Amino acid sequence: MSTYMPVPLKETDPSPYSRTLHPAGGSTDLHHHHHAPHGLKERVRRYAGTIEAAIEKVSKPLKPHLNKFARFLLVSTFLEDALRITNQFWEQKEYLIDEQEYHDWFVIGFLLSNVLLMVVCSILIVFKKWSLFAFAGLVTVIVSQGWVYELMTDTTFLCLNLSILGALMLALSDTLVGGTSTGGSRRGVVGLPDISEDVARKRQTYLQLAGRIMLVVFFVGHALVAWVELAYDSFNILHLITAILSLIACLLVAVGFKAVWSALFLVIVTSVVNVLSNDWWTKPKDHPERDFRRFDFFQALSVVGGMILLINQGPGRISFDAKRKSI
Repeated sequence: MSTYMPVPLKETDPSPYSRTLHPAGGSTDLHHHHHAPHGLKERVRRYAGTIEAAIEKVSKPLKPHLNKFARFLLVSTFLEDALRITNQFWEQKEYLIDEQEYHDWFVIGFLLSNVLLMVVCSILIVFKKWSLFAFAGLVTVIVSQGWVYELMTDTTFLCLNLSILGALMLALSDTLVGGTSTGGSRRGVVGLPDISEDVARKRQTYLQLAGRIMLVVFFVGHALVAWVELAYDSFNILHLITAILSLIACLLVAVGFKAVWSALFLVIVTSVVNVLSNDWWTKPKDHPERDFRRFDFFQALSVVGGMILLINQGPGRISFDAKRKSI
């Protein structure tokens, strides 16, 4: 979503061997070869369990607020854009009339409706009210801005906004089945017909699948480009390793394998890259790059919010993680 463009920019056996080897020799060798990997496996499991317990202890006080915090980050780019249009209303109006050659009444209606939709729908998303209408409203904003500002063929615009659309799908899926995040009784989405629990869960599952794929796959290219640009003047092996690990984590999230840990890694990397490459607060108010960097910063922040939603919800039933748990 943009008004400026183009934009510059539970656990399984850790051992890969699950079959017992049978050498041609006697049973003593068999016991000897089997014992060492088994001990290593137990040690890895013990260490992993210790780490998970520590993380669980630290994050437990935050969990009740994590969903709402993630939703706030998700809609931050819409709130920032609404504030931008409000502060630069006349500049935006003149640009659309003079450069894009739209009529006065259309431009005024377009800008005012965008501000209203972004503010109202963002609040509804954060508090999980009228989620379907809020989702539709923000999607309308993304599409209408792409059309009016002629950005539908801009690759960066498409990638980032498809990622945000994926995050919105995750936010919507969280409201389809009651008790998913609050432990309450089933609450249908306002605007959807009354449906059974099974049908609601199926819709939730497909939304989670589409959401996590769009969230990650379409953002990975932009994230890697931003990292390469950041490291251009001082590139080293650490930058290369981080880029490769980020790509692997994106693929793991897309297929739903170790999705929570991979998404957590992406949250950390994306946040660091975002702060270092989009430091708009260091630029003077009249600096030409300030608005562009601020725009990119909040768009990336929205994707981080979507990733945190993924961490909080899990990858869904169509994933390797879910299949392993069901075995």
